[in-house]
Amino acid sequence: MSVARGVRSRTWATPVLMLAGLLTLYLAPFLRYRPYDIDNPWFLSFSYNAWVDHIVDDRFMRMRFPGGMDGTQLFGRLAAALQGLVLAPAGWQQWPAAVLSSVFAVLALGLWQLQLRRLGYTPRYRALFLLAVGLSEPCVSMANKFRYEFLSFALISLGLLLVAYARPVPGLFIAALAAEIEPAALAGIVAALVLTYSLYPATRRLILAQCAALGAALLVYLALHPHVFSLLRGMAPAAGGKGFAFTGGFFASYFLARLRHLPELACFLLAAVVYWRRRQQFASHALALVALALTIFSIAMPHGNPSYMIFLYPALVALALTAFRAEQRAGLAAAAIVLYTIPQYLYLFHLTQGQGFRARDIQTVHAAVETAAGQLGLNDRDLRIYGDYRLWFAHPQRYVAAAESTMSEAGNANLYLCFDRPPESPELAPRQVLYCPELLRLAPLRPLTTLTVNHQLLRLYARQ
Repeated sequence: MSVARGVRSRTWATPVLMLAGLLTLYLAPFLRYRPYDIDNPWFLSFSYNAWVDHIVDDRFMRMRFPGGMDGTQLFGRLAAALQGLVLAPAGWQQWPAAVLSSVFAVLALGLWQLQLRRLGYTPRYRALFLLAVGLSEPCVSMANKFRYEFLSFALISLGLLLVAYARPVPGLFIAALAAEIEPAALAGIVAALVLTYSLYPATRRLILAQCAALGAALLVYLALHPHVFSLLRGMAPAAGGKGFAFTGGFFASYFLARLRHLPELACFLLAAVVYWRRRQQFASHALALVALALTIFSIAMPHGNPSYMIFLYPALVALALTAFRAEQRAGLAAAAIVLYTIPQYLYLFHLTQGQGFRARDIQTVHAAVETAAGQLGLNDRDLRIYGDYRLWFAHPQRYVAAAESTMSEAGNANLYLCFDRPPESPELAPRQVLYCPELLRLAPLRPLTTLTVNHQLLRLYARQ
């Protein structure tokens, strides 16, 4: 008995330590090298507006659906509520948001560990899976961003775990709930259905029960978005929609539009060929079928945001590890994973070291905004800011990002915050962001003050 307990203890110790290590990896370098991603304040603005001001459309970037999420009027109420519950007491700042995303990323990886264990995969296989997915760009990006994938991926992972534990009906219901968060999370329904009918007979009772589960998830969606049909009828074609549609979906935007991912694509294609040739040797094809179905979904999905790759990547990794029998050469496989991923993050660290705005920088900007509001005789409720997207954290209320999509809003502001040029490396700067020279051409402005924020000159303007 003691020997058995010792084996079980070592079996659980490895994934727990690996998950703790991944959480440390996600949080320790946060803001030390990674510059602000425009999605960070953008998605948090949806949650802030919904939670604090009960505003459901996109007031930050003015991107209508399907060109963008368009706030929480069509998707994202569950994620916005969770972010509001956690971040409102913390002042909607970056560190609590990073902790929330990272913890849920690690939680989802833990759920995948339990699913693989239930499906009969070896401890070495599960450890390699955790290393490969945990260090992958889709997972690291999800943990470091404040987008809504942290919750949708966790719900899908929980749903698949329940399916693996012979609970396909509640598993499908929970996976389907993820689709309320964002359209790409429909991948969860695809994965749950494929996994279900790869593991269990397609009885009439099961099919009807799963139809009821989908119906229940739809009712939850309609309860959260009761005006969805009138909203869709009233929406004009999105001005920015063309930029978000991508031929080949998020599969192509991740693997083909970003050439650094070509080695991963080559590995997965080779794995598919090897798997097919060895298919008679595998007891179950469940995860391989999930990978195939999700690949088709990722290509058909018109929105080409590479962040959605997190919904497909774990299944591709499972396929590759199985095809190559990686657990038989676990040390070599682990070395290959580390040598492929870690140098990329070290290069990004070198490229963007020190470019993230920290809490003290945000506090400095917040103080400058309050001083400027006093000079203009404005109280907090009347202050309307048009400024650089990175500085949303300094004053979340009525903050509009200075961008090409919001140029018509420039004249409605009474305080303007801008840099002369991108604070981060030019190749990483969002193209649609406006800087001081562009703002001065949009509206007649007068300078109020300048201050240095993380070695960059920030200018505050008021209308003339």
